[in-house]
Amino acid sequence: MNAAPIKVLVIDDEPPIRKLLRMGLSTQGYDILEASNGKIALEMLDEGPALIILDLGLPDIQGHELLRMIRGRNESVPIVVLSSRGDEAGKVQALDLGADDYLTKPFGMDELLARMRAALRHQLQVQGERPVFRAGDLQVDLVRRIVKVGEREVKLSPKEYELLRVLVQHAGKVLTHRFLLKELWDELTDAIPARLCAPGQAEDRGRSRATAIRADRNRDRLSAARAGLMRGGPPGATLKISDLLSLADVMIDIRASNKGLLMRELAGKAAASLGVSVDVVVSHLLKREGLGSTGIGRGVAIPHARLRDLQHPYGLLAKLEKGIEFDAIDGQAVDIVFVLLLPAAVENEALAALALVARTFRSPETLARLRAAKSASELYAAMA
Repeated sequence: MNAAPIKVLVIDDEPPIRKLLRMGLSTQGYDILEASNGKIALEMLDEGPALIILDLGLPDIQGHELLRMIRGRNESVPIVVLSSRGDEAGKVQALDLGADDYLTKPFGMDELLARMRAALRHQLQVQGERPVFRAGDLQVDLVRRIVKVGEREVKLSPKEYELLRVLVQHAGKVLTHRFLLKELWDELTDAIPARLCAPGQAEDRGRSRATAIRADRNRDRLSAARAGLMRGGPPGATLKISDLLSLADVMIDIRASNKGLLMRELAGKAAASLGVSVDVVVSHLLKREGLGSTGIGRGVAIPHARLRDLQHPYGLLAKLEKGIEFDAIDGQAVDIVFVLLLPAAVENEALAALALVARTFRSPETLARLRAAKSASELYAAMA
């Protein structure tokens, strides 16, 4: 038996679209949950989907509002938005509210699958995991849930796979018997007897309420091989924060009494770095802010704008000495600001950059490191 399939919640009010997605995704091994409206979708979050495909045109709850509600209940689940709307403002608003990607109808199934894989990989990276773990001949793809030794694929039961996943997540650490039981079974008394031997040789043992885990001592300290993103994904799939931000564009302990003064100070720094007019940067940032606050919650704001003569995305990170009112979606004062200036001519790259920054700030670990930073270099390292 293969590892348990990844649950995908499809939220769309059009039966033909749901059928298309159900058939297309099921053939790729996904377990499909369906919701025809926002109310059902919110109820189905209890099923624990690993990824959500959301259509913005729903009959009962406005799509962006539903996106906000989902993010309020689950900050980490990847969300890919589908919409017949191709306007930039709608895309930007969805990404600001926490969407990981945006696909305009009509769409190709291959592109959707690629964007789903990219969103799942990014989620693992935000959580500090490698999308693909390698140690010697062992290769574990945590997105596709495929295990290989050399070129040979190893078939595992769902529980065997979950055990291997836990070991991979804690590679190099000693894990206790009780820890593994708590991670893998809801109740210790529910633990089924199992023995992990060499790949492909797992077998059950009849000892009640106990789990014997045996592994070669040489595998106790699995080396952490660094895995890069898979090639061939959607535009911007390999974009990294370091492509947007340099140490020279990191500011710490900024003082500002209000949003307007802060935006002008940050715009001045950005304009100096880019060699453009500060008035141009300020006017574009404030124009975007007029459409709705870029405060995404948890004390973070991502003011952004598109500049006509900009060739590549540019980022500026600032940590404030004291939080200020920003009209954020959760009402919380903002003390971390990432200004993102995007090229007007390259839409895909611009949207990918915005999604990457928003995704990065959804990590509690990243926010904790940023707030603990005492210098610009520590602040920059926290984003890496």
